[in-house]
Amino acid sequence: MLKTIFSSIIEISIVSSIIITLLAILYTFINKRYAAKWHCVIWFVIMLRLLVPINITLPSAPIVVPEPPKQEVVVNRPVQQTQPVVTEQVKGETTTTPTTPQQNISQKEPIQTQPVTVVIDRILIAAYVWLLGIFAVSVFYCIKRIQFHQYLKWNSQKVNQKRLLSMITQVSNEIRLSKNVTPILCKGISSPMVISLVKPKLLLPMLNYSDENLKAILRHELIHIKKNHLWFKFGILLCEIVYWFNPFVYLMTRFAQRDIEYACDSAVLKYTSESYKEEYSRAILSVIENTLWGNKRTNLVLSTGFSDGKKTLKNRFQNIFDDNKKKKGFFIIVALILVITIVGSIVVFGKKDVKQVNDSLTIYKYVDDIDDDLVSVGPGYHIKNMISYYKQKYPNVKVNLVEFKGTKKEYFNKLNSDVMAGKGPDVIVLDQDFVNYSNAYKLMKSGVLTELDDFIKQDKNINLNDYYKPIMDEGIYKNRRYILPVQFTVPLMMSGKQALKDAGINADNCKKDFWGLSEEMYRYYSQSQDKDKLIRSTWKYNPFIDELEYMGIRGAFDYNKETVKFDTNDFKKAMKQYKPWYQFDQKTDPNEYMPFGRLINEKKVLFGASLDQNPMGIFYYIQTLENKDQPVIIPIRTIDGGMEAQISTAVGIRNNSKNKQNAYNYIKLMLSPEAMYDYFNQGFSTNKKFAQAIITSNREVTPGHYSKEYDITYSAIPKECYKEVSSILDQVNGAHFYTPLTNQLIDYMKSYLEDKKSYEECIKEAKQKFELYLSE
Repeated sequence: MLKTIFSSIIEISIVSSIIITLLAILYTFINKRYAAKWHCVIWFVIMLRLLVPINITLPSAPIVVPEPPKQEVVVNRPVQQTQPVVTEQVKGETTTTPTTPQQNISQKEPIQTQPVTVVIDRILIAAYVWLLGIFAVSVFYCIKRIQFHQYLKWNSQKVNQKRLLSMITQVSNEIRLSKNVTPILCKGISSPMVISLVKPKLLLPMLNYSDENLKAILRHELIHIKKNHLWFKFGILLCEIVYWFNPFVYLMTRFAQRDIEYACDSAVLKYTSESYKEEYSRAILSVIENTLWGNKRTNLVLSTGFSDGKKTLKNRFQNIFDDNKKKKGFFIIVALILVITIVGSIVVFGKKDVKQVNDSLTIYKYVDDIDDDLVSVGPGYHIKNMISYYKQKYPNVKVNLVEFKGTKKEYFNKLNSDVMAGKGPDVIVLDQDFVNYSNAYKLMKSGVLTELDDFIKQDKNINLNDYYKPIMDEGIYKNRRYILPVQFTVPLMMSGKQALKDAGINADNCKKDFWGLSEEMYRYYSQSQDKDKLIRSTWKYNPFIDELEYMGIRGAFDYNKETVKFDTNDFKKAMKQYKPWYQFDQKTDPNEYMPFGRLINEKKVLFGASLDQNPMGIFYYIQTLENKDQPVIIPIRTIDGGMEAQISTAVGIRNNSKNKQNAYNYIKLMLSPEAMYDYFNQGFSTNKKFAQAIITSNREVTPGHYSKEYDITYSAIPKECYKEVSSILDQVNGAHFYTPLTNQLIDYMKSYLEDKKSYEECIKEAKQKFELYLSE
């Protein structure tokens, strides 16, 4: 709520500053053509604009003032430790008592801490500073007001002079003033003034004025009361308090205060002769003279003053003796309101999402030559079923299904070009096909996706704590959430206990971290005589390329800073260990590819399962392995032993969509358990509960079933395998979107892998190419 109000204040401040600047530039022109009272109306309109914190902007405002991004800071928080307990034996009874600090001094251990990420919301901090500024300025003005009233208490007296009271009554009748005014003589002021909003008081200095000057002074101050100028000044004061940080508001105050005096002069001199104007001017001069030589206690908030000081005296006299006929200001007021409305609608602070304009939703669908129901908005999601489900939930929304035929490349190129041009589908789904032709990180950077944080905050049915945080946070770019991951895969390889033993591979070392697996594979290819055995069940494709993604090398591409940092000792070591893999891979006969079951039977494969396997694929390999050997699940960990997931399906909303709420509701259905249970074959759900349910959903092939095609009989999945996969999901501490950059990196390193160039030459060329790509 506070951030919303503060954002509106910033928008209004920007718009008003532009208008005030234009008026200041055009002030001389306006002053010549329009009377002073119209100047006051102009400032009154701007004052209302400043005090009403409502701003109506266009759905896609052309001028967006970016708000500062949130900042994440990692701090170490002490971990609460249990108090040590001492066990004592007393007369056959065992008692436990907590140790005292003195008892535990000798065995004192360092305080354990754990890293905690703290998100610093700079906008929220600025909003609190703004409130603090309002409080400080308000206190300042209140103190000044209290001090002045204390001064009046000891230095003023009520007027008892019949001459003065009679003259006040006479002038009040002449200008038709119905309010009662209390005159007060004050010896500490040098200029007449009016104070108090509800019960106005006229303060007069203890000076001897001639009847003519006194009458002119009284007429001026009483017209201030009649025209409610003090209330106008109160509104201006509120603007100064609320917009204490904006110097243009103080500029407006200066112009408005001056124009109020000019308007009052004009009202006093209306229908008067030239001689009276001279008398009135002499009265002003006499007050100015007293102000210059007397006590200057005239600068008081919420008061009127007959004197403005010598700086504006010349302009004031010019205004008094200006007999040129001035135009009525209806046109300029209407023009001002239009300008404020137009400028206000095209300037926005941050990105304001117009959540819903039309009751429709546009979806793109690729029509496959084989299966017309094949999903185009994410593998595993049969789009017609999703649309049917959506219509059941939201029957009033018209779904526009746009179908495309041709090659996948043509379709995704069309989708990508439409999205980058600010048109196309309302829901943008990043699946494994889409990311081959686009880049999720560059998509977030480009600004074509809308921020989703506001939708999530207002949705009581979505709690991000129910999802895998490291995976969901990958949809954040510069501390703003643009993408919601829906499904993910984890890098697992399957083998048999006996098969690994025969190959001389230490399974525990493989499971430890990336280097453990890499060293075992390097040793196997460097030393083993059984080199004809494939590392995996796919020809000319070994795990290393994918491993680069999971080992943490994807962090080498910094999209925020547009830099690359893969020239590290770790990467150099990885490339060295990859050489024998790569060279063996190039020699592998493509005709050696066989179905996994036959490879198992003929002992021509060491590992099964792709690194991006879905749950069905993982358990399929386990069932086939169980038939011949005891399954061993090897997670491919990062350099530091963590678990990195790959996002297989994610969704976002087109930024200039007019159907954002409808699009978000569609995303909610994609995240729903119904969708997860029906279409889970492309990965695990990012929802923890759903992901665990998928593991235990018993979707295995019927144990004992014989596959003639694969020549294998399926076994039951051991419960231990379910538990192990479940435990691995809980260990995920990082994630990434697939990008073709890793494969391209290997292409740049080919000359090194084939001993044609040095490592340094290849890495230099790759760095130049990728930095250029990231900066585009």
